[in-house]
Amino acid sequence: MIFYQQLTRNFVVQLPFLMVYIAVLVLVIIRLKRYTQAATLAIVAMAVFILSSLLSMSAGYLPALLQGSAQLAGPVSVVIGYASLITGIISAAGWILLIAAVFAFRKPPALAETAPKQD
Repeated sequence: MIFYQQLTRNFVVQLPFLMVYIAVLVLVIIRLKRYTQAATLAIVAMAVFILSSLLSMSAGYLPALLQGSAQLAGPVSVVIGYASLITGIISAAGWILLIAAVFAFRKPPALAETAPKQD
């Protein structure tokens, strides 16, 4: 019972993030033909963010899974620490991809003529 309560609580906490990631994913797919390279990076970034949310959700109920074993109290905290580290690294990779999608494929602005043309 505790397992399902923890799972539900973690899902509710991650739900707003998942909704935003899915909404952005839909918007990016709509723009896929116009901005192919940037949209592809953004799609991968959203997939990475969704994966990070799912891992974060699963790491939250790990203690409930291993609750009955008293000898695992130390290793469980180590595993949760590693899970947090891995989730953070995956999330950072997603941000790098998203920032690259936003800024990497921009065309430089056209330079305005500073001096008027003389006939």
